[in-house]
Formats: sequence, C-alpha cells, structure tokens
Amino acid sequence: GQAVLTRLRLLRGEWFLDKAEGMPWSTEVLGKYTNGTYDAAIRQRILGTQGVQQITAYSSSLDTQKRALSVTATISTIY
Repeated sequence: GQAVLTRLRLLRGEWFLDKAEGMPWSTEVLGKYTNGTYDAAIRQRILGTQGVQQITAYSSSLDTQKRALSVTATISTIY
C-alpha cells in the first residue's frame, strides 16, 4: 500500500532523473477538461506499481461543488 501511495503522490516531472515519471494529476485527473478520465489514469498508476497483481475493488467520487475527489481501492499484491 505504501508503494502505491508513493507512486500516486509523485507528480509528473517532479523526479529529476525521469521527467516522464509520475502521476499526471494536472493533465489527466484534475482540471476542467478531464471529463471523467481520471479513473483510468489512477487505475493504470496503481497497476503499474511493483508487486500489485490486481485491483479487487475500486470506487471514486467527484464532488464538483467542493472540488474534491475521493478514491478508494483494494488491491491484491504478491506480498
């Protein structure tokens, strides 16, 4: 779980050794023109984490009035 959170919190372009690495929060998740494509980006990032085998449960809730996104995921790992 800690590895997944670390990967989700890393902003794209933040790591100086690989500017393409990181979560595309500003371009694919948050913003006016994302049109609900954030689930795919978040799922892809979780599944790309070393040791994660599958997402067994996933839900997200977007509150546009409060400008808040809540994501809950249950994962299966090799550990």
